[in-house]
Amino acid sequence: MKILPLFDRVLLKQVEETTNQNGLYVPKQSSDKSLVMTVIETGNKCISVTTGDRVIIHKYAGTEINFESGKYFIAKEIDILATIKGDDN
Repeated sequence: MKILPLFDRVLLKQVEETTNQNGLYVPKQSSDKSLVMTVIETGNKCISVTTGDRVIIHKYAGTEINFESGKYFIAKEIDILATIKGDDN
């Protein structure tokens, strides 16, 4: 089974591990809500992001969904503040 977002919505998965400005590992439970997400699927009207992009979303954006023992978020494309580009992306 697969979740396919509609229109300008994106399916996101929370990035499990983060680092702070000094490069130190920050465990998931000690952070509020990770703003860094990975794009899993996009709706047919999305033009700014594609599957696999790492993005930063607004802290209160999206609807949390528990699906097949995983936690996902569905948000509108407009709630994406930035994409993260680098060596691994």
